Amino acid sequence: MDQIEIQFIKSNIKRRECNTFSANPQSDICQCGKWRSSHPDENQDEWQVETHTTTHPTDAYGEIEFKGHAGRKGQENSKFVRADFKSDPGKLLELIEKHWKLKLPKLLITVTGGAKNFTLSRRLRAVFREGLIRDNTDTWILTGGLNCGVMKYVGETVRDYTIAAGGTANIAVIGIGAWGVLDQKTELIDNEGMWPATYKMDTSTDDSPELERERLDPNHTHFILVDDGTTGVFGKAIDVSGKLGKKISERNLGVENIKIPSVCLVFGGGPNTIRAVCTAIENDTPSLIIDGSGRAADRLAYVFRNASTIQEEEVAERLKSTLQDLNSEDLDELKNQIMGCLAKPHLFSVYELNARQEAGGHIGKAMLDALFKATNSKVKPGLQWTLLWNRVNVDQRNLDSESWKGLDQSEIKDFVKNAITRNLYAFLELFMESGLNIKDYLAVSDLQNVFEEVKRRISLPELLVDQQQTTGEPILENFKNDTIHVHKVTPIRDLFLYAILLNRKEMSRLMWENIDEAIAAALIASHILKAMARSERVINKRESLVQHAKQYDKLAIDVLKECYDERKDCTVSFLTVNRPNWGNTNCLKLAVLAENDKFITELPAEELFTHIWLGKISEENAVWKLCLCAFCPGLCIWLIEFKNDSKDKQTTDVEERGEENDRSQEPCPIICWKKFAAFYSAPAIKFTLNLVSYLVFLILYSCIILHDFEPNMGVWDWLLLVWVGTFCIEKFRQVVDLFFFVCILAVCVIGYGIALQAIMFPNESDPLENFIGVFYRPYFQIYGTLFLDTFTRDGCSDNTTLIDLGLATQCPENSGLGLVLLSLYLLLSNVMLLNLLIAMLSYTFSNVQDRADELWKIQRYDLFNEFSERPPLPPPLIIISHVYLLIRFCKRKASKQNSESSSNPYVMQKIVLWERTGLDKFVLKENQKRQENVEETTKVTDNNWLRSLPDQENCSNRMVWETSV
Repeated sequence: MDQIEIQFIKSNIKRRECNTFSANPQSDICQCGKWRSSHPDENQDEWQVETHTTTHPTDAYGEIEFKGHAGRKGQENSKFVRADFKSDPGKLLELIEKHWKLKLPKLLITVTGGAKNFTLSRRLRAVFREGLIRDNTDTWILTGGLNCGVMKYVGETVRDYTIAAGGTANIAVIGIGAWGVLDQKTELIDNEGMWPATYKMDTSTDDSPELERERLDPNHTHFILVDDGTTGVFGKAIDVSGKLGKKISERNLGVENIKIPSVCLVFGGGPNTIRAVCTAIENDTPSLIIDGSGRAADRLAYVFRNASTIQEEEVAERLKSTLQDLNSEDLDELKNQIMGCLAKPHLFSVYELNARQEAGGHIGKAMLDALFKATNSKVKPGLQWTLLWNRVNVDQRNLDSESWKGLDQSEIKDFVKNAITRNLYAFLELFMESGLNIKDYLAVSDLQNVFEEVKRRISLPELLVDQQQTTGEPILENFKNDTIHVHKVTPIRDLFLYAILLNRKEMSRLMWENIDEAIAAALIASHILKAMARSERVINKRESLVQHAKQYDKLAIDVLKECYDERKDCTVSFLTVNRPNWGNTNCLKLAVLAENDKFITELPAEELFTHIWLGKISEENAVWKLCLCAFCPGLCIWLIEFKNDSKDKQTTDVEERGEENDRSQEPCPIICWKKFAAFYSAPAIKFTLNLVSYLVFLILYSCIILHDFEPNMGVWDWLLLVWVGTFCIEKFRQVVDLFFFVCILAVCVIGYGIALQAIMFPNESDPLENFIGVFYRPYFQIYGTLFLDTFTRDGCSDNTTLIDLGLATQCPENSGLGLVLLSLYLLLSNVMLLNLLIAMLSYTFSNVQDRADELWKIQRYDLFNEFSERPPLPPPLIIISHVYLLIRFCKRKASKQNSESSSNPYVMQKIVLWERTGLDKFVLKENQKRQENVEETTKVTDNNWLRSLPDQENCSNRMVWETSV
C-alpha cells in the first residue's frame, strides 16, 4: 500500500453517480440502469449525464487478486482504479507512470474488436499472436479489459508469452473498460482502497438490474474502469481510451522530437468497434484493419480499400447489412464518422488475412508499415522506430539513398552507434548498402567507447596485445594503461574485432564481408574465438565459440579457393606476404596460429612448398649449382638465377613485379648484396648447411669420444662444447609425449605410495625414507621389482636405539594389508593402465593413419617454416647470428620501434584488390545459394497453401453462417 498513490488518487481521480431518477418508460428502472431506490431525487426530464449525475472522489482503487483462475498463479496482483469519463488523461498517465511504476513504452497498441460471440480461427489466432507479441517488448496494449471476445484473447496471448519467456516479458496489458458493465463491482469498492480486492472468476455476486454483466479479464496487468454514471451500457470507455492513447503518443521516445508510436488493431466487432476506429483516426492514430476477421473489420476494410471511389450510399448499405439491429439514427452517425475518416487515408491500412503473405511476412511488419505511412514517409521517426524494434525490412522498403539526405550527420552517427551497441547488424547492412561509409560517422573516440564494452565484458585483452610473441606485432593496440587505442583508418576491421570478442555472429559476418584482407581476418577471428573457448567455463557458451570459430575456418578456406581459381599463379605469393594490418605476419603463420590444419592441406601443396623451400631462388637452377654456391659464397651472385631477375620478362607474380620495380632503381652493389642475402636466406640452403654442419659435428664428436677423450680439455673439446651449446640455444621447446597418460600414472603411483607408506611405516620422520616409500618403490614395482623384503621381518628390528644408530632397519607394520594393497596396485597398473596405454596408442595410430596425407603436409610445412625462420649460418657459426639478433632486439627496444614490414605498397595494393575479388565472388555464390533455398521454401509454402484452400473456404462459410445467425 503506497500512501502517496492513495493521496494522488483521492485528489485527482473522481467517480460519477446518478443522483436523479429518470423513469424508464418500460420499467421501474432509471435510464441510467439502476433501481429507483439508489437515487435521492427524481424528475421526469430526459436523462442526461450532465444534469442527472454528480462527481465524487473515487471509492474503487488498489489491487485485484483474481481467484479461481489458474492463469494468474505466481503473477502479481493487477492495479485498478475507477475513474470518471471526463478524467484528465494527463492525470491518468501520471498515475500509470509514476504511481503504478510503468516505464513508458516503445510502442502503444490499442486493440478493439468483437466482444460477444467472437472466436479466433487457427490462422487468425496465429496472426493475432504475431501482431501483439513477436519482438514487441516494451509495449503497452490497451483493450476493454473484459473477459470476453478479443479482449480475452489479448490477455491469454500475453499470458502465454510471459510464461514462455520466463516472466521477463516487458508487456503491460491495460484494460480501459466501462465500470457499469462489470460483474462484482461491489467487491472493488472501499474508500481507502482494496489491497487487494478479491475477484472471483467462478461466481457472480451482483444483484444489479442490468441484463448483461461481464467479468474482468484476469490476464490484464492494469485496469482503468471508466464511469459515466450508467449501468449495463457498453462503449462508454472509447473516448477515454482514445484520449489516453493520444496523450501517450505525444510523449517522447527517449529521442528528441520522436514520439511514442501508436497503432490501433481492429478484429471483427460491431458499432462500438467502428466508433473506436474513427476516434483513433480523429486522434491521428493509424489503424490497421484485419480484413477477414469478420463483421465491422471486414466492412471497414472494404470501405478503406475503395476510399477513392466509394459513395455514402454504399457505405450505408454495407453497414446496414452487417449491423442490422441499429436504428437509422445510429447508422447515419457511423456513416458520417467513416466518411470523415476517408479524408485521412494515410491513417488507415488493411491487412488481408486470407491473402497469401510474402515469405516471412506477418502482421508486425504491417503495423510498422502503417506507422511509416502515417508519418508521410518521414525518415527520422520511421528509422528510429524500426531501429528500436529491429525491424529493418520496413526501412528496406521505405528508405533509399536519397532518404538519408534529410538527416543530419549527427543523427546518422547516433543511429550507427545505437545499431552497433545493440547488435542491430541488419541496420548496419542497410546503412552500408545505402552508400553510407561508416568511416565518416565513427570517430576514434566512438570506437574507443565501443571497445570499453569489450573491456567490461571479457577478461581476454591479451588476445589482442600479446600476439607479438607469435605474429611480430599486436593485432590491435588495446587495453594499455586503461586507454584504448584503435586504428582510425580501419573502422571496419576494428568493428569486426569488436563483434568477434563479443561473439556476435551476424555483425562479425557483415563486417567480414566488407573488410580488406578477408582471409587474414577470418584466421585471426578463428584464433581469438578458440582462445576464448578455452577460457570459457560455461559449456553452452564454449560450444558456441567453437562453432563460431569453425565457421571462420571454413570461410578462410572458401575465399582462398576463389582466389586460387581466379589467379593460380599468384596464390603462393599471396599467402606468404606479410600483412601489416594483421600483426605483420602472413596467412600461413596465421593458419598455424589458429590451428586451421585444413587451410594448409587445402592449398596447392607442391607449388607452395617449392616456393617456401627455395625462397627467392628460381626453380630453374641445377642442384649442383646450389650445392657449389652453398659452400662458395661469392659464386651465387653470378651462377644463381633468382625469381625477380630482370631477364625474367614473363613473370606474373604480383610480389615479384613489385620487387622488380624497386630493384630497377638500386645500384649494383646493393643488388649483389640482396642476391647474396636472398640465396643464404632460402630454407633449402639453410637446411643443406645445417645438415652438413650436423654431419661434421657427429664425426668430430665420435672421434673425440672414441680416440681423444682426455681429462684435460683441448681445442677440439672446447669447439665441441661450443657446438653443443649452439644446439641448446636453438632448441627452446620441449615436447612431452603421452602427457595425459603420465598424469594418470602419477595419480596411481603417488596414491598407492602414500597409502602403502602410511600402512607399513607410520610416523616415519626421515624425509628420504618417505620419498623412497612414496615414489621410488611404487614406480619400480610397475616394472617387476617388487621389494618383497620390505614386507617381511627378516633382518629388521623394533629396537629404536639400534634403528637410530643405523645398526638395524625398522620392521614394517601391517605387512599383510600392505601385500593386499600391492596386489591391487599391480592389477591396476600392469593390467588396466597397460591396456589404457595400448588403447591410446591405437587411437593415435588410427587418427594418424586416417590423416596421413594431411599430417605429412603439415609437418612438411613445419619443417620449411622452421628453416625459414632460422639464421642463415649453421652451428657453430650460428653464434654470430645469435649475437647479431640480440643486438638488433636491444636496439629496437631502446628506440621503441616495432619490426618493420617487408611488404611493398604496390604488392599490398594488388593483393587487397585480388582478395576483394575473390571475396565478392564467394559472397555472390553464397547469396545465390540462399536465394535458391528461399525460392524452394516458397514453392513448398505455395503448395501447402493450395492444399489448405478447402479448409479456408469452409472456415469462411462458417464465419458467414455465424454472422447471419
